[in-house]
Amino acid sequence: MAITLEDSGQNRLIIFPGANMLTPPDELEKAFEDDYDAVLLQFEIPLESNAKAIEIANKKGIITVLDAGPAQDYPLEKLPPVTILSPNETETKALVDIFPADQETCRAASQKLMARNKCKYVVLKLGERGSYIYGEGLDLMVPSYKVEAVDPTAAGDAFTGTLAKAYVEMGDLVEAVKYASASGALTCTQLGAQPSLPTAAEIEAFLAKQK
Repeated sequence: MAITLEDSGQNRLIIFPGANMLTPPDELEKAFEDDYDAVLLQFEIPLESNAKAIEIANKKGIITVLDAGPAQDYPLEKLPPVTILSPNETETKALVDIFPADQETCRAASQKLMARNKCKYVVLKLGERGSYIYGEGLDLMVPSYKVEAVDPTAAGDAFTGTLAKAYVEMGDLVEAVKYASASGALTCTQLGAQPSLPTAAEIEAFLAKQK
């Protein structure tokens, strides 16, 4: 079972929701009958289904974003290349045995991740330290936004989901990561998971105050 999200700007994302994904690999073609701008995947989805979804998306020229959770030594080599591979600190350590403590270790970890999957970009989620982008000539840390944190639940999910949408809209990964960082930061200011997710208007208002 796939979830389709469509915003007022007509950007369409297809999300495969982890352990609840009931669509077997041989039926995934049906899930892609409509046109999509991006596909969001993660490790709770069966490997074969992830691989087939990425294969179909790549053939159709659809952006693929792989959230590398939950933390495990996942066989990235068995997946076709994704557009963006995005693990957090713990997930990075589990995948390449390098903890991304600074820009040097972030770079080393990203190079290993890219060697394992041949992805176009790696975006490491570093919690309150921000994020790190590597690939296509990019090698930079993106600082986090300072907020009055109440509950970090769903902040990583908010970041990755917003990143997929923002990258489709902007076509600029650095700006998309900054926008996603704002989404993750705002999520930390509210209790709970779904209730804490910010709207686009809330993200834009927050970013306007940062200038």
